[in-house]
Amino acid sequence: MSVWTSVGARLADRYVIERELGAGGMATVYLARDLKHDRDVAIKVLHPDLGVALGADRFLSEIKTTAKLQHPHILPLLDSGDADGTLYYVMPVVTGETLRARLERERQLPIGDAVRIAREVAGALDYAHRHGVIHRDIKPENVLLHDGQALVADFGIALAVQTAAGARMTQTGLSLGTPQYMSPEQAMGERMIDARSDIYALGAVTYEMLTGDPPFAGSSVQAIVAKIISEKPTALHTLRDTVPPGVEQAVLTALAKLPADRFATAAEFATALTSPTFAGPSPTRVQTQRAFPLVGVLATGLVAAVAFGVWGWLRPSVVAGPVTRVAVALPASQAIEPQYWGFNFDLSHDGRRLAYVGTGPTKGPPQVWVRSLDALEATALPGTVGAVGVQWSPDGRSLLVMISRPESRVVSVEGGQVVSLRDAWDASWGPDGRIYSDVGGMEIVVRSLGGTPDTLYRGDASFLIGQPMALPNGRGLLFIRARRGDLQARAEILGLNFATKQVTKVGMGVWARVLASGKLLYASAEGTVFIAPFDQSSFKLTGPAVAFAHVAMSSNSGRSYPGISVADDGTYMYIAGNLQRERLVWLDPTGRLVSRLPIEGDIWGVALSPDGKRIAYTLRTDTRDPAANAGGTGDVFVADLSTGATTRLTNDWFSPRPSWSPDGASVMYTRVGGPEDQALFERRADASEPEHLVLSMKQFGHSVGDGRWLPDHKTLIVRTYADSACSPCVAGSPVSLSNVYSATSGQPGIPFVVGPARKISAVPSPDGTLVVYSSDETGVDELYVQRFSSGGERLRVSNGGAAPARWSRDGRSVWFFDQRGVLMVASIASRPALAVTGMREIRTDITPISANGPSYSLDLAPDGRILVAENVPRAFDLVLVRNGMTDLQHRSTK
Repeated sequence: MSVWTSVGARLADRYVIERELGAGGMATVYLARDLKHDRDVAIKVLHPDLGVALGADRFLSEIKTTAKLQHPHILPLLDSGDADGTLYYVMPVVTGETLRARLERERQLPIGDAVRIAREVAGALDYAHRHGVIHRDIKPENVLLHDGQALVADFGIALAVQTAAGARMTQTGLSLGTPQYMSPEQAMGERMIDARSDIYALGAVTYEMLTGDPPFAGSSVQAIVAKIISEKPTALHTLRDTVPPGVEQAVLTALAKLPADRFATAAEFATALTSPTFAGPSPTRVQTQRAFPLVGVLATGLVAAVAFGVWGWLRPSVVAGPVTRVAVALPASQAIEPQYWGFNFDLSHDGRRLAYVGTGPTKGPPQVWVRSLDALEATALPGTVGAVGVQWSPDGRSLLVMISRPESRVVSVEGGQVVSLRDAWDASWGPDGRIYSDVGGMEIVVRSLGGTPDTLYRGDASFLIGQPMALPNGRGLLFIRARRGDLQARAEILGLNFATKQVTKVGMGVWARVLASGKLLYASAEGTVFIAPFDQSSFKLTGPAVAFAHVAMSSNSGRSYPGISVADDGTYMYIAGNLQRERLVWLDPTGRLVSRLPIEGDIWGVALSPDGKRIAYTLRTDTRDPAANAGGTGDVFVADLSTGATTRLTNDWFSPRPSWSPDGASVMYTRVGGPEDQALFERRADASEPEHLVLSMKQFGHSVGDGRWLPDHKTLIVRTYADSACSPCVAGSPVSLSNVYSATSGQPGIPFVVGPARKISAVPSPDGTLVVYSSDETGVDELYVQRFSSGGERLRVSNGGAAPARWSRDGRSVWFFDQRGVLMVASIASRPALAVTGMREIRTDITPISANGPSYSLDLAPDGRILVAENVPRAFDLVLVRNGMTDLQHRSTK
């Protein structure tokens, strides 16, 4: 019996072991499924010889200490036990990589990244040390990078092993600690090890992040230990002359031979790393950090630390108060539900209330919730069902709510008045209470409630403009401009002077606003938020910009919305992590969960091959990945369900919503960006031939959204991204957001369903005689079935909102999730007239993706199984920061 089989048999009542992830000096790590909580976990199983030497009772008793550690940068211990002599402990599975893996790939890290990671690890160490726990084995392998943030693993496991085993450790032939990162006292075998040994190890890790090598290396453990005890590390500036003097001095202080010459606490080390004038350790703690005493706010979850990138801004100063950073806990029935469109949340100007787009009644359409930050519960705001974005008015009495393009509403927080604003997308408040918005991405207008819009700026048809943000001085605004179909990485921030009508380029970015303090806050396509001194009269930066936070981004159709909000007092809130993360799962025909597939990420379309043996899907690259094109890419993959082999069909730009050719030989997909701007491409599913162009914007005569072949493999059903019914647009004129056409490859499109409403996700029936699609002509997306013929008869299928649908394999029913998240099956009769002959619910074991998310998240196999993209829980955290912005502004150059 293999070790895997043996361990799996012993833990079978609680965990299903799927595969081995790796092995180390003390344990072997397995990927497993926690049956009780239905989640993936990592199980570390101690080597048998070590387990015998330790003894189960003593080891499990000591390990309880580490289980009590709860910190944003500490990987928690979920469980531990003794399975018939097999000692194990259980941790969450972290999506990402170890610091060791990143060092092997990059060798030297950017200085800002190295300092940030070191500070995050130092925060974890400081917390543990204050709770009486020493790690004893800090090394790159034990630092995990989850969404770029550091998590320290195996916290205190070495202590548990040493305490339990005592002198018996030598009998196992195992040692505690890794030679390159051992402190001198640890290397010499001293039993009394304190917090300063961990500080030394972190200093060694930081040294390696900056220079590419640990401070001491050798051909044997003995040689390394000899150098640790007797030699000084090489000065960092001789190996990398760009390391700031303050950072170098901090690292060398952490690496001092005598514990008394090092920092007394890990917090001191973290503070010194951001002080360019640091000259040595202080006798007392330089800075303390405490939990903000906020009712209903829990300091749990992965909380991203502020990453400071420009040293000139980081001067010692008097801080208004301690910087506090906490993750906001929201009840499950009132959870924030991020959308791909709009600003998902907003802090009131006084920093006391939070408005956010969250789960609707019975998990129905999203709506706006308002919560005072000193309260445990939020209140749903009437008149906001279907919301995708929200912003507070200057006086705090109303909210500007984006509902569905192109409508926004002004809703009184105190109840009562609801004012609908047509053609007011990407809208924002001005300091005088007027509302600025774009119309069709073509012009910027301003209006008072109940007033007629006035045009402020009219753009070029080749550019998409939007997101106007009025300046605090009321004399101008900022807006974003990007060439249509271009990557957001090339979007520009422009300033408009109301008096002169002059437009000035401010810089590059996908969003910008000027804070009450006068500083400019702006975001890049990959989610880095910067702050900079700014002159509102000249629209010029007057000092260097500082990258201070990395946030999640909502992004759709050429617009980006950073997950951050700043109150007038400097309090700010941001989303750390991934707004959307999905995983493909199989359900049986009754909706019961059968299995989860190893396909997970930001999924933008899935499609089963005609024989049901392969899956085509698009995974959107996390735009924060420095290896990705800024603005994000999304590539098409084909997974063979019988062999598990995966074939990549694309490797650039954004290629969402794949679909199969009728013969199952090829996959078609939309291409956004690139030489053709917007087009449909097709490639053989085995990637044996290069992709070929199917339909371009130039050929089609319209923007190109997703497309589907009819059974003849000659005719296409194509959905446009945006067809404007006015050129140029005039405020109040009709704007048709997307239409459906039929087309033959290389030929102009023929209208199928057109008009002043948004039509999306058109799918022909298996025999090509009917088409199901979504339209928001009633104010909410509903499903319609229409005959594919001239003047074709049409039938409304859903009532109350629906996500995009798929046909059953026999063409007799359409399957879709309604706005409650319930899977619905509508039976369709085509003769003598179109009719819905039945409607049934299928209750599922999973949470589907939001109805406002990417389409095509559902497909049906020939054997009746259901393929669905489910939401992966806790992909992000909503983080509240007090005094962080104020501190940063105090430290900034004037």
